[in-house]
Amino acid sequence: MTPPMPFLPRPLRAATAGAVLGATSLLAACIPAPASMPAVTTARVVVPSIPLVAAPNLVLDAATFDAAALDACSAGGAAASADGFFGFALGRWAVMRLADEPTTLADQQRLLGTLFTAGFFGGKRLAAVHDLDADGGPFAAIPTATKAMSTTVISQLAGQMLGVANGDGGMAQATAAAMVPLLVKAIAALETQTDPAWGADVTALATSLREVATAVHAAAVAGAAGDVAAARRAEAAMAGLAVWAGGFALGAAGQLPVGDPTLTC
Repeated sequence: MTPPMPFLPRPLRAATAGAVLGATSLLAACIPAPASMPAVTTARVVVPSIPLVAAPNLVLDAATFDAAALDACSAGGAAASADGFFGFALGRWAVMRLADEPTTLADQQRLLGTLFTAGFFGGKRLAAVHDLDADGGPFAAIPTATKAMSTTVISQLAGQMLGVANGDGGMAQATAAAMVPLLVKAIAALETQTDPAWGADVTALATSLREVATAVHAAAVAGAAGDVAAARRAEAAMAGLAVWAGGFALGAAGQLPVGDPTLTC
C-alpha cells in the first residue's frame, strides 16, 4: 500500500484551511467582490487568472515568471515541463532567491506571487493525480466568496513577515534564532519520510522542499550568529514558504474554476 504523504496530511489540510478561512469569513460578508488575481502571459509562461482576490503582497509579475522559466528550461529534465515547473521548480527557484540573494520589498512581493501560483497549481495537480480530496476536502462547505478572500489573509500574514525582514535588524536576528530549531526538525522529517512509492512528482516536491529548507536554515543560523542581512533573508524566505504552503492548500482543495498553466521552453 502506498504510504501517506506527510507534507499535506488530511488533518493539516483541514487545520490550514480552517485557520485561513476562519479569518476570511469575518471579512467576506461585508467587502464587495474585488478583482481576481490577473492572468500572466509571456513568451514562455501562460498563467490563467485565478478566481481569488488579488493581494498586495502576492504580485504576479511577467518578468519574474520569465526569469524562473528561463532557469527551468536551462536546467532541463522534469523542471522544463509545465507539471514540473509549477509542481516544484518555480517554488524552489523563488525561495532560493529569497534565502540566498539580497532582495527589495518589491522583489519579495513578486517572488511571493510566483510562490502562491506555484503552490496553487502544484496543489491542484497533485490533488487530481493522487485523489487527495475525493470527499470534497475541508473547503467543501465554505461559500465561494469566503474562499476568494483567503488570499487577503495570506497576504496580510506574509506582509507581517516581510515587515520583520525589512524592519529592525535586532528583531530579524531574534526571529532567525527562533526559526532554527523548527527548520532542523523540518529538514529531518523531509530526509527520513520521503518514499519513492509516492511517485516522481511528489518525490521531486519533497526534495525541493528539503533543499529550500536547508538554504533557509543556513541563512537563519548565520542571522542568529549576528549577520543581519542573512537574518532578513531567512525571514523573507520563511514568508515565501508560508505563501507556497497556503497556495498549495487552496489549490489542493479544488472547486475553483481555473484552467491549467503552460510552460514553453
